[in-house]
Amino acid sequence: MRAIPADQDADLHAIAVPEGAILLPLEQRDGAPRTLAIAALQQALREQQLSMPLGPATDLDNPDRLLLLNRIAIQLVTAGLCSDQLEVPTAPWRDAECAPQLLAAALVDEENAVVQMAGVLTAEQFMAAAAAADASAGSIPLDVEQFEGGLERLLLFVQVLQPAALPRLALQAVSGGLAEAWLSLRELLAGSLPSNPWAELFGAGLEPLAAGAFRSAGQPELAERDASPLMLTVPLGLAPAAVVSGTEVAACVESFSLALATYRRPASAGIAGQEMLRLRLASQLSGDLLPDGLGLTITSGESSQKLVAAGSTELLLDLPASAALLTIAIEYPGRTTLQLPPLSLQSP
Repeated sequence: MRAIPADQDADLHAIAVPEGAILLPLEQRDGAPRTLAIAALQQALREQQLSMPLGPATDLDNPDRLLLLNRIAIQLVTAGLCSDQLEVPTAPWRDAECAPQLLAAALVDEENAVVQMAGVLTAEQFMAAAAAADASAGSIPLDVEQFEGGLERLLLFVQVLQPAALPRLALQAVSGGLAEAWLSLRELLAGSLPSNPWAELFGAGLEPLAAGAFRSAGQPELAERDASPLMLTVPLGLAPAAVVSGTEVAACVESFSLALATYRRPASAGIAGQEMLRLRLASQLSGDLLPDGLGLTITSGESSQKLVAAGSTELLLDLPASAALLTIAIEYPGRTTLQLPPLSLQSP
């Protein structure tokens, strides 16, 4: 952290400025937060000698318009410099044809013309982060800490990725489908739903639970008679700035997958049988090691379990069904965490 010297201007208060924040000329103080955030982005482009079109040229300050940076559609949201949370307007996400491809967050101190780019989320990551929110609301609150990578990640995306590589997703349609998915996981794995709502968002597929699936030392094999007929497989990968899923995995050197299946543990020694969820995180190439430090965190109610790969070919965990919603996060040091939508495993 560093401080702006108070003698820089008689009216400027000394404030602590986060490392990497952008200091604008003092004559731009008291501008609208979006105006200052765009000015900071333009200043960064000049300083890094990046020649990329930024538009709409005649309506940059309109908060209802998406930014177009290097032909990629970006929703820019702002909050105060010390904010822990910001509100994401949902109107731009109603129609997939014109929805944002990226969501960027800027923290702004209008009085001192200081802007910190908190980070960026892809449309897929925003949908996952917003899955439990009310999609019909005018805005969705997100914690600032969910945005990682700062300005560098935003510029990396718009320089490296072609617009066609970043999907546009409609919030209401996807949220509705995911609501069906997390409240009906048992039905999804039983093959009784007409479609797989995880397919578009995470590239997840439903496959027959083959013989030997989820076999692991110290863990019982799932017998066909006791397990769900299908397993859900989510392709995952390590991108330069984040753990990613879906279409982004194809460009990753390190790729792996998360498989989920349900089964019923038989009664034994006076203990009643119980419905269970089995999760297995493994390399997409059989027998390959997972990246050391790759973590799988499962939270249910107030309890949380975390498995971390260290010379591991897989991470495998069995969990009992409960009334609490279950959240699954895949983490890697220095990358933005991928969090899947909440799951319900409550027995009927």
